[in-house]
Amino acid sequence: MASDIEHPAETDLCLDGVLRALADPDRRAILTTLRTTETLCSSLLPDRPRSTVSVHLKVLRAAGLIEQRRQGKAILNSLRSDGAAARYPEIVHAITSADG
Repeated sequence: MASDIEHPAETDLCLDGVLRALADPDRRAILTTLRTTETLCSSLLPDRPRSTVSVHLKVLRAAGLIEQRRQGKAILNSLRSDGAAARYPEIVHAITSADG
């Protein structure tokens, strides 16, 4: 990945980390949003403090569920296609396709 933001290698991902990341409803809401579009951090969970959103994004990135990249001063977020989604496709698809 051509980014100064570190992401775990696919081989370092584990099911426990993915399930822990998916246990929080706010993180599942973030993934559902990212299913269809690359999104700025500030556009995710606008009713939550930025620090809370930042922690959620860090957990999702560490679990291999999202990819972050810098564009100028902004950070764009998207589902990580080569991470947990590739390793555990049924779980990620089920979460991001769920209604509510």
